[in-house]
Amino acid sequence: MNDNESDGLSTSVDDGDASGLELFDAVVGLWLPGILAVFGVIGNAMSLCVLSRDPAATATLTSLKALALSDLVLLVGALCQQIVPMLCDFASAGDTAVCVRRGYLQVYAWPVVCIAQMSSVWLAVLISTERYMAVCAPLTAYRIGRRRLRYSVVVIVAMSIAFNTPRFFEFRPTAVPLAPPPPDKDLVVVTGNPELATMTMIVLGDTWLRYDVVYQYLYNTALYCVVVYAVPLLIVGLFNLRLVATLASARRNWVTLNSSQKRELRATRLPVVIVLVFAICGSVSLLGFILDAVYASMPAAGGRYPRWLQMYTAVSNCLVVFNAAVNFLLMLCFGNKFRRMLSDTVHCRTSPSRSTLAVAVSTTMAAERQRSRSIVAWRETIF
Repeated sequence: MNDNESDGLSTSVDDGDASGLELFDAVVGLWLPGILAVFGVIGNAMSLCVLSRDPAATATLTSLKALALSDLVLLVGALCQQIVPMLCDFASAGDTAVCVRRGYLQVYAWPVVCIAQMSSVWLAVLISTERYMAVCAPLTAYRIGRRRLRYSVVVIVAMSIAFNTPRFFEFRPTAVPLAPPPPDKDLVVVTGNPELATMTMIVLGDTWLRYDVVYQYLYNTALYCVVVYAVPLLIVGLFNLRLVATLASARRNWVTLNSSQKRELRATRLPVVIVLVFAICGSVSLLGFILDAVYASMPAAGGRYPRWLQMYTAVSNCLVVFNAAVNFLLMLCFGNKFRRMLSDTVHCRTSPSRSTLAVAVSTTMAAERQRSRSIVAWRETIF
């Protein structure tokens, strides 16, 4: 997510354009991402609950659980970093306890959002890679296993934290004076001068990193765009092209496939759709980060971000929230097994145990082997 709309979309515009700009700010910057974030928090929490009930704990569901948890953290951070501060501005509730301290929310939620976003990006790459190995290289996928997949999730989270550590030093809480409130208002009083007590509000303040040219262009633009967007999008694009081609070929020869191959192909449809949505939203965010770095020096010179860039940033941030919130709907639309597990969860039905599933799998494999032997014997009889 970009952060150049932290102060809203207020720029030097004509009076005739001000109402339209305020409407855009309210819809795209506040209400739409706010509704999506609340829906996404509920949806990802339900997804975690439902996917955790699966006794099979397949590699695909394990990676989907990790993605749901990462998206949940991202959406909670977005609520604290963007939605709550903007809601304070629109509701003119600057004198409430939360709004007075909103600078703390923005400063410390921003690196959490970046960490969660990078984790979600590379978890999408992990999902695409796992499906590619399962469909296009099944023997290698068998050697990977769920344990190595869990190790990969841990490595992704650890690398995301390490890579985004500088984000903790980009902003700082800054106290700004407020007008003296009415006597019945309960505000935080900060006594900076022992002789004069002034009412203050904590807001988001830039540190020297935000104005450092090397940091902005080397880390925030070049390195961040390559690690978080360009390389993941390239990997996902290559794997998805191969997966789509394999799925199309398999559909034409569906009768000749065995039950294991059909099961893997059915399980591939949902991850492909999730990764496709990520690729679309990630491409928009990639351009937004580049534009943000280009215009990052303008506030330091006493200017403002261009209005069109603030509007683009609002759309880009909204798409990031949309990408994190929509996976629950994608699971409902394209995940047959997820719908069954959700129905079992809602109706408090127990899922089959691991032992029952193991017996069912062994029975299916035995039937498949018997079918293969029968086909071989039939061919020997004919020829």
